Amino acid sequence: MISIKVYGIVCEYNPFHSGHKYQIDSIKGDCDAVVCVMSGNFVQRGEPSILPKHLRARHAILNGADLVIELPTTFAVSSAERFAYGAVYLLNSLNVITHMSFGSESGDIETLKNYARFLAFESDEYKNALKEELKKGAGFAKARENALSRFIGDTAALQSPNNILAIEYIKALYKLKSSIVPTTIKRAGAGYLDLSPKDGFCSASAIRKMAKEGDLNFKNYVPHAVFEDLLNFPKPDDKILDRLVLYRVRNLDKDEARLYFDALDGLFERIYQNRFSSSLDELINNVKSKRHTTSRIKRLLIKMLLRDTLPKDLSPTYIRPLAMNKTGQALLNKIKKEASLPLVTKVGRLSEIKDGSLLLDILASDIYSLLSNTKTEVDFTTPLQIL
Repeated sequence: MISIKVYGIVCEYNPFHSGHKYQIDSIKGDCDAVVCVMSGNFVQRGEPSILPKHLRARHAILNGADLVIELPTTFAVSSAERFAYGAVYLLNSLNVITHMSFGSESGDIETLKNYARFLAFESDEYKNALKEELKKGAGFAKARENALSRFIGDTAALQSPNNILAIEYIKALYKLKSSIVPTTIKRAGAGYLDLSPKDGFCSASAIRKMAKEGDLNFKNYVPHAVFEDLLNFPKPDDKILDRLVLYRVRNLDKDEARLYFDALDGLFERIYQNRFSSSLDELINNVKSKRHTTSRIKRLLIKMLLRDTLPKDLSPTYIRPLAMNKTGQALLNKIKKEASLPLVTKVGRLSEIKDGSLLLDILASDIYSLLSNTKTEVDFTTPLQIL
C-alpha cells in the first residue's frame, strides 16, 4: 500500500489572509494533501466570525487547502486548551493525518515540545504551584506562567498567543498518544493583534477592523475572493448581538448559572451585578479583571447565549466536512473507511438529530443568521461544497 503524507491545520480564517496562504504554500509542496479543521460561525475570541463558515471554507479550498472540516462550536468557543484538544482530536480521528502544521512566534519546535511535554504530564509539585499562583488572584494564563517558571525557568514563549496555542496542540497530541508529527512555521510580519501591516502581512484583527470601517486597504492582504465577499456579504451586527446577550444575562437565574460558572470563581456575581449594563462592551468593562479576562468573559457570554451546557470533558463525536476539491474528495473516501468517528455530510430533519454538539452547531448558525440578517437553516440547505 502506498503511504501518503497529509498535513493538518487548525484554523479560523477570520478572514483568510496572506499569512494563511503563506502557511499553506509552505507545506503544499511537501505533502499529498492539506486538511483544515476550522471554527464554525463563532470563534475562540468569543465573537461571531466576520464571514459565515461555508464562505470561509470555500476561501480555504480556493487557496490551497484540499478538505475543510468544521470544529464543533462547543470547542471553537473555548479556552486555548479545549479549543486545541477538540481540533487535534478531530485530526487524529481521521486516521489519515501524518503531520500537523501551525504558526508560532518562536518557530522552535523543540522548545515548544518541551513546554508541552511538561504540561501534558503535570507533576504534583507543579499542580501545587499552580494552585498557589491562582490563590494570589492571577488569571489562569499568568498563574500558569508563574508556576512554570519555578520548574522550567524562561517562560517568555508563554507570553505570545500563537506559541500558547502551539503548545496546546502538541500537548493534545501527547495526551492522545497520537502519531501525528507536529511542525511549526515562524509567524511572519504583523503580530496576532497588530493593527498595522508589516512586511507584506496584516493580522486578521486589522483586516476585520478595516473591513468594518470601510477602509479598502485590506485588499492588499487578502485573496480576491475574500476581498469581494468582505465587501458584499452582510457582516454580523454588534448591536443585535448586544441585545441578545444582555437579554440572556438579565434572565439568567442562579440555578441556571451553575451550568456555566465555577461557583468558587465569583464571575457570575460580577456579571449579575452588572446585568443592566447598556451594552455588551459596558458589561465586559465592568466585569473584567486580572483574573477574568475580556476573552474569557466574551466566550462565556456566547456559551450562555447558545445555551452550551455540554460537558467540559466532552470529545468530538462526528466529522463534518464543509468544503473540498477533487483531492479532498478522494481523501474523504479514504477517511470514510479509516476514521474512528462517523461522518456527517448531510444534516437531516432537526427532530432526528440527537447529538447535542451538532444541535449546538445548528443553533449557532441560526443565531448567526439573525446577526447578519441572512437566510436561516443554512445547515440544512447548504450542500457539501466541491470546488
